[in-house]
Amino acid sequence: MEGLEDHGITSTFIQKASDDQYGGVPPQHMDIGYTKMFFDLAQVDAFAVVRDPWHRTVSEYVWKCRSNDFKQLNGWLDTTLENIKHEDHQNHFLPQTCFVNDDVKIFSYKDWDKMCEYVGTKLGIKKFQTSYRKQKRFNYEAPSIDVLENSVRSKWEDLYGEDLKLYHSL
Repeated sequence: MEGLEDHGITSTFIQKASDDQYGGVPPQHMDIGYTKMFFDLAQVDAFAVVRDPWHRTVSEYVWKCRSNDFKQLNGWLDTTLENIKHEDHQNHFLPQTCFVNDDVKIFSYKDWDKMCEYVGTKLGIKKFQTSYRKQKRFNYEAPSIDVLENSVRSKWEDLYGEDLKLYHSL
């Protein structure tokens, strides 16, 4: 956060530890209910970056399994979605719609430059930039969602149906 502090902006809530006051997750993973406990979103320029829900799921598989071999993806996802406790996964499987409301400006992950322009304008920083970081743990291309068995795909779509609508509306 050095770059922001160089412009007189104080950044907080950057920690990795889960805490009950944040819903049992690190503060950067708070859902909208917990976020509203700390911030009056009508008074701040809140924003969120929304990812393609399927790519987000595949990314979590690669991260958790430390693998870009998708032969086990179907079984892993079926087991993970069964009786999921979101706080056990630091809200990584919580639908993205649970992190936003009408007071939050939403950007698509693929529109990184637009998000940077918005943040720069709000902070008064000309040509605000951040590094667009691609997953570097493993190189991979996300497989088609068609790799899922029908029952697993149905569970996934039940959980992420609203996310799909949101993502495709951006």
